[in-house]
Amino acid sequence: MSKVSEVGYRRPPKHSRYKPGQSGNPKGRPKGRPNLARLIEKTFAERLTIKTADGPRQVTGAELVLLRLREKAAKGDLKAIDLSLKHLAAIYLDQDESDPESTAEDAEILRGFEAILNRQRRLKGKGDE
Repeated sequence: MSKVSEVGYRRPPKHSRYKPGQSGNPKGRPKGRPNLARLIEKTFAERLTIKTADGPRQVTGAELVLLRLREKAAKGDLKAIDLSLKHLAAIYLDQDESDPESTAEDAEILRGFEAILNRQRRLKGKGDE
């Protein structure tokens, strides 16, 4: 019988095998290539100039988004109000009880706002029929 062939499945020819210490991907992944999370973080951390009643002001992108959300909520946009209430509830209701600023009264106020918002949604839904 003949000797088992040294070339076959998972056994490339000796001349085309990687040499010891040689990488299969010599260039590798480019360093510093941004992923989506880094791009989002960089975008929202960037400072922008906005016009205010007091003159131009420098704010981050994240701060600008929150300011616009606050403006829309103040003008009565129900979606903006709902989103604002969810974030406020997450901040105020999840704080530890040792914080004197976070009280049961704060939680009650937020629940009241949510009830008003839900009532407005129901009334708006009935008017669409």
